[in-house]
Amino acid sequence: MASLFLLDGNGGSPRMIKVDRATGGETVLVAPGVMANPHGLATTPTLPDVYFTDDAPAGLRVVARANATTGVVTVVSQNGNLNTPKALTFGPSDGKIYVVDDADFNGPSSSARPFIVRIDPVTGQQTLVHTFSFSDSARGIAVSSGGLIYVLFNSGVGADFLERVDPVDNTENSINLNTGHATDMVASAGYLYTVDPNGSQDGAVVKWDGNGQQVGNGWLSSGGNLVDPTTIAFAGDNFVYVADRNAFLGQGAIFRIDPTSGAQVTISSPGTFTNPIGLAAK
Repeated sequence: MASLFLLDGNGGSPRMIKVDRATGGETVLVAPGVMANPHGLATTPTLPDVYFTDDAPAGLRVVARANATTGVVTVVSQNGNLNTPKALTFGPSDGKIYVVDDADFNGPSSSARPFIVRIDPVTGQQTLVHTFSFSDSARGIAVSSGGLIYVLFNSGVGADFLERVDPVDNTENSINLNTGHATDMVASAGYLYTVDPNGSQDGAVVKWDGNGQQVGNGWLSSGGNLVDPTTIAFAGDNFVYVADRNAFLGQGAIFRIDPTSGAQVTISSPGTFTNPIGLAAK
C-alpha cells in the first residue's frame, strides 16, 4: 500500500498517523505516549521503516524508526552528538541519515551553533559533518543527488534562508529565499520545494533550483484550497504532498500537488490530525 506518514503534535500528545494515498484513509500508527517531542520524519525506498527525531525532557535525544506496518518503535541512535535534533532526511547516494541539530537543548544560547550529523541507519554510528557559524533555528534539511546539503533556517527577524553545505570542503553558502516563513523543505530531481503557511496571504508551495532561484513565476501552488500548510513530502509517484491543518474551514486536509503545474488534489479530508509537524511518503 502506497502510504503517507504524518507526525501530529496532537495537543502535546504526539502521535504518528498513516494515510493511504489511494483512499485517504487515516489510522494511528504510533499512539500518544510513545514519542516525547518528535520533529523530523523521513523514509527511503531501500528501508522499510519510518524514521524520526525525538528529544525528551529527560535528556534522551534520539533518531528512531517506526515499523511502517506495526508502529513498533526502535531507537537507531541516541545522545552522542545529538543535542536538539530537528529535521532529518536520507542521502540519495549514500543511504545515510542526515540530521540538523539546533544544539540548543537547554534553551537559547548565543554560543550554541546548529550542526549536521550523519548517521548510519543500521549501526547508528554518528559522524559530525558540519557546524554552522551562527545560531538560528533549523526548519528542514535536504541532500542533493550530488551530495550537497541544504538546510532551511528561520532567522527570527526576516525572510527565511537556506545554507548550502559542501561536505567535501566543509564550505557553507547562504541563500536568501525572500518568501516569508517557510516551515519545511524537501528535495527531488534537482529541485527544492518549500512550504509556507503565509505565502501570498494563503498557503503556498514554492519550487527552487539548487541556487535558490524560484522556478516559474512565483509560487508553484498557492491559494486554492491551501490555507495553512506546514509540512511537505515527495513521493515515488513524483508528486508533492502537503498537510494543511486549517484547510476546508479548519477541517484539515492532505493535498497532492503536481510539481510542474501546481494543480491541487485532495487526498484526505477532514483530517484526524490537529498539528502536522512532519510528513513522509512510501
